[in-house]
Amino acid sequence: MSTVTITGTFKDSNNDNVVLEVYTTDPNGYDFRKSYPRSFSEALNDLVAGESYYVNITGHTTGSFDFSIDGDTDDTVSKTYTNFFMDGFNFTAK
Repeated sequence: MSTVTITGTFKDSNNDNVVLEVYTTDPNGYDFRKSYPRSFSEALNDLVAGESYYVNITGHTTGSFDFSIDGDTDDTVSKTYTNFFMDGFNFTAK
């Protein structure tokens, strides 16, 4: 199994929320969805090596939101958002 850590950090804000979704396109595959009202770090340690995963984030902040994906992946992600945001990524677990 592979482990990927997804981290979101809200800064200089007091009204925040983000929805994180991680899934595969296989109807019987991986499906993770969770809402966070503040900063978080989520370790997904049950990912299958060689499988492609899709990540969607949607949220809002009155300050800024730093987002990262790191671990057993083919690529890392690091982005910063302000106000309302919606973005998507994909990675292959190693």
